[in-house]
Amino acid sequence: MAHLSPNKPPPLLLDTARFPRLAAWAERFAAADAVREASPAVADIVAFYRKMVAEWNSGSGVAAASH
Repeated sequence: MAHLSPNKPPPLLLDTARFPRLAAWAERFAAADAVREASPAVADIVAFYRKMVAEWNSGSGVAAASH
């Protein structure tokens, strides 16, 4: 099981060197007004990420049960 740190950002989902067009699209998509308005606040995303990392590292939760 990989050990994640709640103090470091998660690994990149899109490798811009390998997938430049997809990464560029993702940036344009995230910059759209409708997407920004419908997206949760960054603080909420960070809090959720830290909670999931803690569950993953403790071996509890859905992620651990499926492995």
